Amino acid sequence: MPSVDQITDINLEDYINTYLLYNLPATLKLPTLEKTLKGTTKPNDENVYIGGVAFGSLLNTYTNVEQPIYVAGTTMDFYANKALFYSAFPKPQTIVNNIHTGNAILVTFTGTLANIPVLKNEITFSGTKSDTTSLTSQDDGAGSFGGDATGTINYLSGAYSITFSSAPAAGSNIYAQYVPYIAQKPCSILYDENNLVLRPMPDKVYDIEFIVSKSPTQLVAAGDSPELKEWGLVIALGAAKMIMEDRGDMDGLERIAPVYEEQLKLISRRATRQDVKKRNWTIYSGSPCSSRYWEV
Repeated sequence: MPSVDQITDINLEDYINTYLLYNLPATLKLPTLEKTLKGTTKPNDENVYIGGVAFGSLLNTYTNVEQPIYVAGTTMDFYANKALFYSAFPKPQTIVNNIHTGNAILVTFTGTLANIPVLKNEITFSGTKSDTTSLTSQDDGAGSFGGDATGTINYLSGAYSITFSSAPAAGSNIYAQYVPYIAQKPCSILYDENNLVLRPMPDKVYDIEFIVSKSPTQLVAAGDSPELKEWGLVIALGAAKMIMEDRGDMDGLERIAPVYEEQLKLISRRATRQDVKKRNWTIYSGSPCSSRYWEV
């Protein structure tokens, strides 16, 4: 065991907890950490909420999401690839070329977008100043405008008021670009960067149920143990491996590698035994985006 002259107790604890909290869950699937979560949707909101908190805000609480995911008791199409998700659910813009006309005096313009409701973070107003430089303002997702203007937008009604930093040129067009949508029961979900995104946008509150892997419990006080005591040796070896990697101790790494790999296999065998009792989910297990979704 290294002495405090080689590594302090605080640094050693940091290595142990870093391996436990981040490296071990990333290396092995650990059924002991799996938990069923029940959440809800909110009308006109793409997020999933757990106890009123958006799932994306629980970054350090859960490390993974498992399939299937259920909305109101039916399975959802699951995406882990953002490009495929937005290919299936694109964001076609409505472009209005002359929503207002500048007169070199007015800076504030009000009105109501024609196609509603509209997606947050997808609204742009633009124009041109008398010196031909551009004016561009985008919404911030919270109902306000930034950039070359200030103002507000109601995403549900489409009502807006926008004040440019300079008056648009006389006779110049003021443009609006935005993405309208039709709210309905969501049938697909994207898991990306530890966040869940729903499509279509929900029209009301729906129950959502899915399995997550929760983060292991940090070891803080003397006598603290991991969720399963059998993880103890692999945690010790994993922390030692990290220390040796940081210090360039190749000989030490070579010595502990076989023992470390063997411990990983032992834990993995237990996980495999638990998994064989489960029914595997496939794309053919049913999807509300198929014909069932359109049933009345």
